[in-house]
Amino acid sequence: QYDEARVWFRRALQLDHSNDVARARLVDAYFSKKDYAAVVSLFFDAGVTETTDSETLLRIATSMEKGGNAPQAISLLEKALLSRPEEGPFYLALAQYYTEIGNPQKAAGLAQKGKSLLIEDPAKP
Repeated sequence: QYDEARVWFRRALQLDHSNDVARARLVDAYFSKKDYAAVVSLFFDAGVTETTDSETLLRIATSMEKGGNAPQAISLLEKALLSRPEEGPFYLALAQYYTEIGNPQKAAGLAQKGKSLLIEDPAKP
């Protein structure tokens, strides 16, 4: 059933790269199986759009980081923050990635910003 759904969503995304529902479902499926390389491959094949949901973006960034490419994850989230500056979880993920690449000062500032946004709007996931 997993493979059948994956094939269907992959086909839907190939027909329409802006199909955020198919992209999100594929990322969820691969991520739940810890197939981080497949998530990253999907990103390179189909990209993301301005309307790609935040959870999907975080899963793509996490997959990049798990694949040993924290700088790529940083780039993805920093670009996303340009249009979503109130996304506390993005700042917290960036803080983790900056710590990983050896920039604790930047990480501390990002963590503080992320926490303050989550406190201001606790309803956001």
